[in-house]
Amino acid sequence: MGTTIFLDTLTTAPALQDARDEYARFTKALNEHTVNRLATPVAVRSVCGLVTHEEGDQAPLIDVIVEIKGPDGKPKIRRTRTDSRGQFRIKNVPVGTYKLKTTMDGFQSVVGTIIVFNRETKNCKGKRARLELRLKPEGPF
Repeated sequence: MGTTIFLDTLTTAPALQDARDEYARFTKALNEHTVNRLATPVAVRSVCGLVTHEEGDQAPLIDVIVEIKGPDGKPKIRRTRTDSRGQFRIKNVPVGTYKLKTTMDGFQSVVGTIIVFNRETKNCKGKRARLELRLKPEGPF
């Protein structure tokens, strides 16, 4: 069971533009109008997790693009997609700080910072073993 990840919704033009500039090389949904940012960096032991629909029965979302850039400001982007159970994994991710983006047509994107620790890192106790993200549907525009 995961801990709640709080989101700040970026809907103003300057905030959206800042997020778009920062995540310019990441995949963009066809109708991406709203971007939600993780309110604080999230510490994880590995880049894996679950993406579900925020509304209704919180069903797993299939084929969501999950991307990371880094570590520590490096420009390399690695990506994967969620499977039939809404789960994803990016293997062999070195320790460091990464930018994260989840994208799916028809849903609001989520961006943020994740910090990957290894199991031996001090002060890593209690850190999330996996990410659990809930995507909101895009509204009509």
